[in-house]
Amino acid sequence: MPHLRYLICLLGTLLLTACAPAQRGVSGNTFMSRSPEFTLVTPKLEPRYSATIDAILAQTGFNKAPLTYMVSEGEVEGTRAAAIVIVAESPGGWRWKQLTPSAAHLLGVSHRVTIAGKSFNAISFRYEKGQDCFGISKGRDWIVRRFTRLERHDSQQLFIEYREYSPGHATADRLHDFEERAQQAFELSFNAPSSKLVFDSLAAMPGLSPLHIGTLMGPMERIPLPLYTPKTTQR
Repeated sequence: MPHLRYLICLLGTLLLTACAPAQRGVSGNTFMSRSPEFTLVTPKLEPRYSATIDAILAQTGFNKAPLTYMVSEGEVEGTRAAAIVIVAESPGGWRWKQLTPSAAHLLGVSHRVTIAGKSFNAISFRYEKGQDCFGISKGRDWIVRRFTRLERHDSQQLFIEYREYSPGHATADRLHDFEERAQQAFELSFNAPSSKLVFDSLAAMPGLSPLHIGTLMGPMERIPLPLYTPKTTQR
């Protein structure tokens, strides 16, 4: 009986989200998404690029995952900085696992943090040269703080990264200060805006590979057959 109730709730969620268009985009400095609930992310940096694309997920047999991203850049306390916001949907029959970068590049232990009343997985690390599909972090001189949240039965991912140019060894004090700045580098709200969503037109990120951004979104697994109900994805 509990299993049946779960299936009914899952089916209801999928039907509701299929009926409501998943409108996403950038307005001013804010990334907006209305699926599955209103999500507003406002980095304290200037938006440069934004687009909706179909990411390619190699591990699912090259299925496509619709996602919308925003890249913001600028300076924080005289240091070059960048922020990336992504909302992505999984292809039918698949769901995401929690995302953890390669252990060789971690600068701390992955843990849960609460932002705007919601739980996120948070981790700090450095990219190796050539690993950053956005081409911002050239080499290991950038330190990254990543926040991820899986929603709608792990079929939707909210992905936020804050980065700073930070050459040299990341001491415990430097890492702590960076993580504090990362937590304050954006405002996050899950409240619906009072007016109709109107999006700005920004250029797409040059050279962004759908395959590479699909890899960035992390590992996936098949949904067990008794739990899987085909869904309709709308943008």
